[in-house]
Amino acid sequence: MSAYLVNSETAVITPPATVLVVGATGSIGRLVVAEALRQGYKVRALVRDLVKAKKLLPPQSELVECDVTLSAGLAEIVRGVDAIVFTLGAGSLRPRTQIFQES
Repeated sequence: MSAYLVNSETAVITPPATVLVVGATGSIGRLVVAEALRQGYKVRALVRDLVKAKKLLPPQSELVECDVTLSAGLAEIVRGVDAIVFTLGAGSLRPRTQIFQES
């Protein structure tokens, strides 16, 4: 953690700390990004689709395109981050397949 650490027992961070939001373009991720920015945090948004992210997320967000299932580049992405909020749902990692079949 960085100098923004307020209490080492509870690991509270305060603005302008940098928060990495994984799954930032999802329904929960978008809310987390908006609230973190509103509270004065710097937001680094980890996204799979940069074009989609530019349409959905506020321009104050730092957008980083990456596939979280691949480790390449993750060390650089977390450098300088004070906290990580993981909002990625397991469903978004699975291939899109039909769950139910008609009988």
